[in-house]
Amino acid sequence: MRISILILLLVPHLLYAEATTKKQQIQSMDAKVGKQADEIRKLKLENAVLKKSLGMDEAKQAKKNKQVDDAVAFSEKAIFQKFSDSYERGQKADYKKALRLLSKNYPNSKYFPEIYYMTAQSSMAKGKHKTALKAYNAILKKYPKSEKIPAAVYGKALTYKELKLNKQALSLFHAIQKKYPNTPEAYNANLQAKLLNKKIK
Repeated sequence: MRISILILLLVPHLLYAEATTKKQQIQSMDAKVGKQADEIRKLKLENAVLKKSLGMDEAKQAKKNKQVDDAVAFSEKAIFQKFSDSYERGQKADYKKALRLLSKNYPNSKYFPEIYYMTAQSSMAKGKHKTALKAYNAILKKYPKSEKIPAAVYGKALTYKELKLNKQALSLFHAIQKKYPNTPEAYNANLQAKLLNKKIK
């Protein structure tokens, strides 16, 4: 009888204790879930920041790459190559555009003597002797230290010869041999001088 009464008295306490334990477990689980949710939100935020940063880095790199590509496209050599190609094809609008671009960006370009020489050679081939002389003289006056000087003097001498100005031509052929010995121009000038001497005599 006493045992039954004791059991009846203990049961509510046991049930309460069990309920309390379960409640505590639930609260513990909720706390863990809440903590995990916070960590997930934090990771998502960090991920978003990284993506944004990466996107900005990629954009900066793309911009930098474009700047490099533009720099290469508008380099002194590239512009001259564009001029040379279009000039040889007779694409007047294109080579004039390239020449303007070279003049604007590289006013002291090392390629100008070559451009004048190409102009002179082309003019000679077309029989435009005055234009050729003007181009040769531009090299001699503007670029006295250019490697094209011997070729320009020789070209000028040949132009005089074409114009039947034999004495002027002969004078330049002799000057080339003295001033620029051991060059292809000096060798050719010697041959031309010999031919002219025969004509003059």
